[in-house]
Amino acid sequence: VRGSLPCRHGPAAHASASVAAAAASEPRMTRAVSGQRPAALASADLRSRVSAITNLGRQKKWEDALLELRAMRRGGGGLEPDAFAYGAAVGACGCCWKWQQALGCIAGARADGATPDVITFNAALNACEKGGLWERVLEVMRAIRCSGLRPDVVTHTATVIACNRAQQWSLALESVKAVRREGLRGNSITYSAASTSCAEGKLWHAAIQILMEMPQNSVEPTVINFNSALGACDKGEQWPWSLQLLSVLLQ
Repeated sequence: VRGSLPCRHGPAAHASASVAAAAASEPRMTRAVSGQRPAALASADLRSRVSAITNLGRQKKWEDALLELRAMRRGGGGLEPDAFAYGAAVGACGCCWKWQQALGCIAGARADGATPDVITFNAALNACEKGGLWERVLEVMRAIRCSGLRPDVVTHTATVIACNRAQQWSLALESVKAVRREGLRGNSITYSAASTSCAEGKLWHAAIQILMEMPQNSVEPTVINFNSALGACDKGEQWPWSLQLLSVLLQ
């Protein structure tokens, strides 16, 4: 599958290039030309094929899922893969950490005019995160914005985790700030990952802010969150804050 995302200049251009490069590794797909089928029958067949791809993904059979997608493109007869079919294929690749194939499917969807949604992008982003590819994660994040979509909490949380693993503490916290800036509600996973960034990066002020923010979003701070904040204060030699946190924790 070949294709690229629409932005050609600025930071998002790297995301487009990354997706296009991943797509280049995928075999080219061609469509056969045939007559049109009745709309109702074609719609039913399409739903059936999408369901088949989804089930293959649940069984971790990502290669079979891609074969099913290719068969749809070759089949003609008015049965062309839509955004749901591509999304199911990306999900199948994503759950098996096949980030190159996932990005290739996204590029193919763009080339066919089947615009991926945030859920589809997140599946590819998660595959990159599981593979420890934090730079790819940031590229997919930029690609989401370049496509005119809005990253959600899942997007930002995966980005925080990926940056944590790469010891990119400041970049991890940038995603946490984006959650606030965009009016999203972080969850326990988001805040736990952010707390780790604060502890390892000696960012005691951010650690305190996260602890204060969690109850506002109906997330109860855990002992792990407090320990991360204590670690950040300890490394930053903020003894008064450490004592206050211990006092709250022991109540």
